[in-house]
Amino acid sequence: MSPAYYSLLRCVSGSPSLSSYFFPSSSPSPAQPQSSPSRHLPCSALRLKSPKQNISRCRSSSPAPVSLSREAAGQSAIQRISEKLRSLGYIEDNVGSGPGDPPPTGPGSPGEIFIPTPYEIPKHRVGYTIDPSWGTPEHPVPEPGSGATIARFRELWKREKERESSQPARNDAKVPTVAELTLTRRELKRLRTLGIALTKRLKVGKAGITEGIVNGIHERWRRSEVVKIKCEDICLLNMKRTHQILETKTGGLVVWRSGSIVVLYRGTGYKYPYFHAGEEKNLSTYEESVESNVHHVAETDRRSGSLLTHGANTSSKSTASIVTPKYVAGVGSPNKLRFQLPGEAQLEEEAERLLDGLGPRFTDWWGYSPHPVDADLLPPIVLSYRKPFRLLPFGLKPKLTDREATILKRLSRHIPFHFALGRNKNLQGLAVSMLKLWEKCEVAKIAVKRGVQNTNSEMMAEELKKLTGGTLLSRDKDFIIFYRGKDFLPPVVSIAIEERRKLNCGDKKQMEEQISPSISIFSPKFLSTSPASDGEVHVAGNKERSLLAVRNAKSACSALRKVEAKLNWTKQKIEKTEKHLAEYEKLVEPSEVESDKEGISKEERYMLRRVGLRMKPFLLLGRRDVFDGTVENMHLHWKYRELVKIICNNRCIENVERDARTLESESGGILVAVERVSKGYAIIIFRGKNYRRPADLRPKTLLNKKEALKRALEAQRYKSLKLYALRLSENIDGFNHQVGVLFTNCSALLNSYCSL
Repeated sequence: MSPAYYSLLRCVSGSPSLSSYFFPSSSPSPAQPQSSPSRHLPCSALRLKSPKQNISRCRSSSPAPVSLSREAAGQSAIQRISEKLRSLGYIEDNVGSGPGDPPPTGPGSPGEIFIPTPYEIPKHRVGYTIDPSWGTPEHPVPEPGSGATIARFRELWKREKERESSQPARNDAKVPTVAELTLTRRELKRLRTLGIALTKRLKVGKAGITEGIVNGIHERWRRSEVVKIKCEDICLLNMKRTHQILETKTGGLVVWRSGSIVVLYRGTGYKYPYFHAGEEKNLSTYEESVESNVHHVAETDRRSGSLLTHGANTSSKSTASIVTPKYVAGVGSPNKLRFQLPGEAQLEEEAERLLDGLGPRFTDWWGYSPHPVDADLLPPIVLSYRKPFRLLPFGLKPKLTDREATILKRLSRHIPFHFALGRNKNLQGLAVSMLKLWEKCEVAKIAVKRGVQNTNSEMMAEELKKLTGGTLLSRDKDFIIFYRGKDFLPPVVSIAIEERRKLNCGDKKQMEEQISPSISIFSPKFLSTSPASDGEVHVAGNKERSLLAVRNAKSACSALRKVEAKLNWTKQKIEKTEKHLAEYEKLVEPSEVESDKEGISKEERYMLRRVGLRMKPFLLLGRRDVFDGTVENMHLHWKYRELVKIICNNRCIENVERDARTLESESGGILVAVERVSKGYAIIIFRGKNYRRPADLRPKTLLNKKEALKRALEAQRYKSLKLYALRLSENIDGFNHQVGVLFTNCSALLNSYCSL
């Protein structure tokens, strides 16, 4: 409510002059009944807008002045509102309470706009806004906090709390870095602020993190605690791997990263590692500096999830016992040296062991070490190469699921490149190296050489997929990643399986030779061991002809067995199709033609036939043949015309007549004619002279649209199988005749050979 409204209520309730102005004190005449207070409310409301006009209207409308007592005025709506505001503390009780008191003046008097000050506004809730007295027995006013909506909300809130407590805590928290685990929060904030404020940055180009970059980092660490590094080219593609290499090669900690910019901290007990060859450096001092960085290097190696080997776990090596490290030549001075860090040595050993024996290295590699194998120096064609034999274990699906492919893609991001390729075709040497690599690693990562003309990663991937049979995980213009597949077998296992299969095939051949001894007589072994005769030329000719006859007989027998197996399979299919057709025929219940149906004369039939053939609208009977929808369309045609013309594409007149009789019996019409037309056959049906449209247009005795299509497909399959069986039977007759002729020739050759 506005302050002006509060002042108006004070005027009405507190001032006696205004109350007498709105409610006159003159008593009503005895002849005139006292009017109710509600009738004077509109008049008072009108007076609030324009007092002079409203007073004149009220006086002219009523012949005698109307007065209200204070008891009657207390029952008005405005009085009740003022009492409610007074009970809530918004109106004072002692303002104009006396009957003869003059109207108050000054602040808070009627007529002054009430503007509450901050001190007058209550700081706490005065009371409940809804008065319980306003309720009724049917709709009582609820107590605060006991409503149905609040109770339902509390119940839902309790359920959510119970559900959250019952469910296990999700591991969505971000994994802390080595710097966050090592340094305090205050120190980490100081180092980040110091690193962000640096303006000079060390740029890492396409050559990767070389010894020159490491030397530059140490030179800057001599002057400041942190160094800002800008990564470009290949290092930008995998920043996590770049962090690991930086920490491994320098012994520092990555305290901040944004995009391609990294802030690297040198560590608490940092000492400059480079020294000259002539100087003597204490090894114990080096060991102390290394021990401060061993823990975060081990942590980095544990989180990298490397796919390099499946054998010995390299992270289980003890880092406590430090062997005398190797020397690494620095950059800028020929005598500048430094000791190799343990993590750096372990990284190089793993990479070298993985790529050892795969081929020559690519010397112009732009990425970080190790250098990949140069695939262009491998032989383009290997004469003895063939696609590897693969065997999928029982119960496994050959294709990768989306989850498996995603996991392999994420793991392959952190491993270095194995090969560098710039040739699109003739990749058999690379395929041989990939097969060797897959024995140690599940993934083969190939980088496309830069600067080489006409390189096409798509052609490379297709060629390698044909040669190796692997699964392509991801491909880009810069790299290709291949997975070896679930059915991959090492060469030793695949060779053993192939030899075993050859032995089994040899045993089967021996059994076939034992079954057909008449054909085995003409084998080259038997003919070579036979005694020599006088006509050596005639014997040599018989030998060649006998070998050719044996080969032809064997091929004819094997082809005959295959055709007989196909014929048996086709007969089984035909029997199965006949069963399906019989099931669909059982669903159709043909209705009988009414015997007392009205007839038509010859003249009427002649005229209806001519009219029906000239009709343009028609129904088309398709592959589904007659079903309930066809009869429904006939009734819809008969709503506007007496005849219906149905075009059937079936070329067999017997089937057309059968369909015409079915349509006549199911629709209740009269068959007029079945005529040959250009589009097929036309079936003309008359609806009858006393036609009445049925309640159900679709008969229940026929198949629906879906079942009719299935029946048509089964009938089509039945016809094609019958034709295929006929063709196979003809082939069997031809093979039997051929085998008979071959055996006759073999017997003749046998007799001639025995006569010699």
